Amino acid sequence: MEAQRWREALSLLREVTKAAETASVLYSIALCEENLGLWREALED
Repeated sequence: MEAQRWREALSLLREVTKAAETASVLYSIALCEENLGLWREALED
């Protein structure tokens, strides 16, 4: 259940980057990826 919420947040945040790619948005994306176990992706963001 919690993983689903992280995936939903990640999806929404990736949409946000199309309008505004700010440091806080990128940080939030990395946080979602980290919580989903996507370590490599989190480090890249």
